[in-house]
Parts: sequence; C-alpha cells; structure tokens
Amino acid sequence: MFEFTKKLLFARQLKLEKGSIEMLGQKMVIAPVFTFSAMIKNANNSAAIAKVIYNACKTTNKDVQGFTYRVSKLYKAEDAELIKLMASIATMAGWGEINIFKVDAKKKTAVVHIHSSPVAQMIGSAKDPVDHPIRGYMAGAAEVIFNGLKRKEWELFDYIETQCISNGSEFCEFVLDRRSNFEKSSDAKIRKLFRSQVT
Repeated sequence: MFEFTKKLLFARQLKLEKGSIEMLGQKMVIAPVFTFSAMIKNANNSAAIAKVIYNACKTTNKDVQGFTYRVSKLYKAEDAELIKLMASIATMAGWGEINIFKVDAKKKTAVVHIHSSPVAQMIGSAKDPVDHPIRGYMAGAAEVIFNGLKRKEWELFDYIETQCISNGSEFCEFVLDRRSNFEKSSDAKIRKLFRSQVT
C-alpha cells in the first residue's frame, strides 16, 4: 500500500494543495466512515437507500469522467492489471483489506473478500449486508474493466454482497456477474440479494 502511495507521489499523481486533494486526476475529499454508516443506519439500512448509495457510487466510477476509466487511460492498464491496480487504490483509500478471491476474465465474474470493512465495522450488527458504497465503486470499476475502453456496446455488471461482518461473517464477500445473469439466476438466494441490493 505504501509503495503505491510513493509511486503516486513520485509520478505527481497525488497532489495536496491548499484546500484541495487530487489523486490520479480526480478531486478527492477525506471524509469519516461515519458519513456512510450514518446514512445507512439513519435509513435503517432500507433497500431503497442501499440502492441509492450503490448506484451513486457505481456511477461515479464508471463513465468517461469516472475514476477507473481515468486510471486505465493514465496507466494504460486493462483486465487483470487494472483489477489489481483498483484493489490497491481501494485498500490505500481505507476501504479494508481487499482480497480478489476469484476472477474469471472469460466469464466476466469475480468474487472479492474484504476483511475489516470500515463501513460494516462502524455499523456493527445488522440484519442485512451494509457495504453499499464499496459495492457500488467496485461495480463501476468492473463495468470499465470488463467492457474495455474501446467498447461498442455496454454490458451491465453488478456486485451483490453475499456475506457481511455486520451479519456475523468473518469477512465481507462480494460476487460480481452480469446483471442479466443475476436476474435469471437459478439460485433463489442470489436472486433475492440482487433484488434487495440492486434493482
């Protein structure tokens, strides 16, 4: 993590100026985790709020002004290299210890485990998974990664959280797939999670 931060500083891709933080060409702010956890807690982790937070975070990361797109262009990184780079950035930014557990580039699926998720830790015990912000950021990144920079048609990808430390799990688990696959999944649990977290 610190090696990556040094690389950013050396390449002048992390700028700290009076009243401004810029990383990889994107304006940033440092905000307490409590900001996200308060939104989720105050709304009783309702499915409607989960979807709003998820989609807002997903949108900020996926279009041509989005963070992943800019990182990909700047570092000329694609596929597995871009996945690792984005995981390093998220870890550096404090989203927890991110472990890309499984990636199938051909099927365009992934499973990510996050240990010590700050949002889940701050919320504590909850009935349903709570990591809507990082889930959204990762989904936006996945759409850029799996559609590529020279895309003709845009496929929709989503992450669902299947395990959460707020629900007593050892780590938070996120499953990525095409939206169409989630919608027609033969696994009732997966369909239910998709409906409550995404659509």
